[in-house]
Amino acid sequence: MLYTFAGFLALASIISASDEWSYDDEAGTGPSFWSEHYENCDGDNQSPIDIVTDDAEYTEAALEFSLSLAATESMTFNGHSVVLGADNEPFTVVTDSNDVSTEWTLAQLHFHWGEDDTAGSEHTFDGSHYPLEMHLVHWDKAVSANFSADALMVVGVCFEIGEYNSDLQNLIDVFSEFKWNNTDIEAEITSEFNLESLLPADAATDFYYYPGSLTTPGCDETVSWKVIKNTIEVDSDQLAEFRTLMHDVDGEAEYLVHNYRPTQPLNDRVVSKSFGSVIDSLDAALDDLLDGDDTVVVVISAVMAVLIGILLIAAAIYSVKDAREKKKQKEKEKQKEEDDKEKAKKKKAKADKKAKMEEKMKKEEIEMQHV
Repeated sequence: MLYTFAGFLALASIISASDEWSYDDEAGTGPSFWSEHYENCDGDNQSPIDIVTDDAEYTEAALEFSLSLAATESMTFNGHSVVLGADNEPFTVVTDSNDVSTEWTLAQLHFHWGEDDTAGSEHTFDGSHYPLEMHLVHWDKAVSANFSADALMVVGVCFEIGEYNSDLQNLIDVFSEFKWNNTDIEAEITSEFNLESLLPADAATDFYYYPGSLTTPGCDETVSWKVIKNTIEVDSDQLAEFRTLMHDVDGEAEYLVHNYRPTQPLNDRVVSKSFGSVIDSLDAALDDLLDGDDTVVVVISAVMAVLIGILLIAAAIYSVKDAREKKKQKEKEKQKEEDDKEKAKKKKAKADKKAKMEEKMKKEEIEMQHV
């Protein structure tokens, strides 16, 4: 299906206001019920996922960020999240393993958080949440308005509890302007802001990636996810400010304390990583096998014993074959030497015979001269 440019960006904004969905399963509109209104939410390639770090396969890739925002970008609170626009078209370049580079234009960013500091991120790592996750939503200009399987690229950045984050505070300061009502609320960021300050120093080189979906309805499976390996710090008081935002629930104002979707099945997808090496991936796979039960270890030991036995037999066969080849070579060389001697002997005999014939003819010629 084709969309207008404005419609594409509306879809790319990801977080939209709607009474048909929420994060509250008890209200009958939470994530467990999304597929009743949005069939894509029950697809096979949904996001977020749990990233099992040892299972990620190394494939070379890199990011290059150019994410400086203008001084008057607008931030919106729509009842589901805070969304920061990016009208001046900052961008991120993705270079894949074939050294092909694609420029992705940033459309917006938004955040996901939880009821307390123990959860809130949408993606989990080995089953564990971080308290906050930021999504940088990009689109490919080359794709234009065709909302296809490769239409969006989202960079996920997780935050952990730690030091006060002055860069994030530039955004949090705007929250006080978001007073609850039934419509989207806008406020402006009044100072120039570089989003790269909200990225880990190694974000360009260390990340996981996989094909997935939007994490809110309609859950379109059109996203190339890049989830940064390392985190940014935020202190607990700053994180609490996200939970002061209020939204409409059946005509009443309530705090938005939880806006993350549970992780979805990975199914047949493969999670890749841009760091490490192929050898690291193989080592991890072997470690997984060795960490299993005794039966697995016994099976592996038996297989190794068989392989060693095969190698020993192969070595013995090669040794016998090599000895036979050497013997044949020696016999061949000896036969050649004997043949050469025989040829030399015959050649000498022929030469001697010829010399005798010539000598005899010479004698006869002299005798004829004396007659």
